[in-house]
Amino acid sequence: MKSTNSKLMKYLPIFFFALFIFAACQQDEMANWQPVSLESHGVAADILVPDTAHLEIKESDLGILKDITVQAGEGYSLQIFASDAGSTTLKQAVEEQKKEVSSQPIFKSILEEYEDGFLFQNSIDSTTQSFDFRKVVLKDGKEYIFRTGMLGIFTEDQARDMYKSIE
Repeated sequence: MKSTNSKLMKYLPIFFFALFIFAACQQDEMANWQPVSLESHGVAADILVPDTAHLEIKESDLGILKDITVQAGEGYSLQIFASDAGSTTLKQAVEEQKKEVSSQPIFKSILEEYEDGFLFQNSIDSTTQSFDFRKVVLKDGKEYIFRTGMLGIFTEDQARDMYKSIE
């Protein structure tokens, strides 16, 4: 019995070292993302982006709706629709988004739900899956709908990171 314990004790530091290395590798990938204010584009929100060197923000004013697209390197394309608030509550606005998204022919399922939005999966065809989200911000009489950019196919992790990047 004693020899088994001494063998275990011999490998215990190696086990803890491996566990430490594993934990360090699992560190939040967003830790190095940089904050960007969208106030100059008419959006009362800040976001985090992975690559400020390749940051591109485009905006279109469509009268009652403003469309802002933020590109920041590979796998990051965020689209924001800003308009006067049409919903009276956050819950109501999120439910409206769920109804709209689930009516699309490529919609597959909602993966995660949050108070201010949800993460969902689309099935483009039998072999191509894409992930998207909706996040609703009601602020100062305005409604901001955040989603992945319309042009692109995103992994679940990319969609989740973009959702979390909205402050």
